[in-house]
Amino acid sequence: MIPYPGPGEGPVVALLLDPVIGSQPVRFFWQVWYDDGDGLPEVHETDGSVHGCRPDELVQALRVPLGGLLASKDRQGHPVPLEVALPAEHFDTAVHRWRFEDIAALNDPGHLGARRRLVLRALERRGDPDNLWVDRWQRMTAGRRFQGWRMPPPGAVDTVGYRGAECDRIPVMCRPAGQGTGRVAMNRALESGHGVALWHIGSHPERACLPECESLHARIEKFLGALGSLSELPDRLRHVRQDISEQRADSAWAEPLALLYDDPRRPLPDEETDPVDAPL
Repeated sequence: MIPYPGPGEGPVVALLLDPVIGSQPVRFFWQVWYDDGDGLPEVHETDGSVHGCRPDELVQALRVPLGGLLASKDRQGHPVPLEVALPAEHFDTAVHRWRFEDIAALNDPGHLGARRRLVLRALERRGDPDNLWVDRWQRMTAGRRFQGWRMPPPGAVDTVGYRGAECDRIPVMCRPAGQGTGRVAMNRALESGHGVALWHIGSHPERACLPECESLHARIEKFLGALGSLSELPDRLRHVRQDISEQRADSAWAEPLALLYDDPRRPLPDEETDPVDAPL
């Protein structure tokens, strides 16, 4: 497994998707940032449109600025990781299904989530990280064994249960994170310092779980049990997504999964940061 880079450990590309205030239906302004590994990210390109992009326009709008940057920074056997920062209510955006090439080789896993380590980050956390987030991250990265923590926990009506979760437990939801119960649970997890989570972006009844939910949690538990460090998680999920791309039926359970991997040691650029154009 290729470990996910921490500060100073390698390049990362970040896409920030910021909803246009008051726009209905939703539209996004975008920014593409690049960190070459020195911990000082620089803006590569910014959305020049007046009204932003609808979700269905993003792939076409980003084909050159983001797709071109990724291609230029990839090295043989080491595609550059991609972080997509969104507000939590848009965490069900299926960015791992995006592809920038209209035509690809038959054996080429062209979807972003199959080709590279792709993770989501919380746009609300731009700037200096809070202590809960930093402390939980430090304790998790020191661990070597992990298991799932079913979210929302039974009977938890406030953030107490989320703050008290052991640091070897990764929150897992069998429901979307951007609406209803899932949105409430995800917001409480973020408020309580959780920097890692997995969830199912597909439909789910608001109240009771479906029989297939138990199977999903069991598969995720087995998947997490194979981790040797937290930094392995994005690449292990990439391998499963590649298996899905290659039509391996035993990996299909992971197709709707999204991954939050939000490292407070590498905070997103603050909203007030004046971008400096990178010479790329």
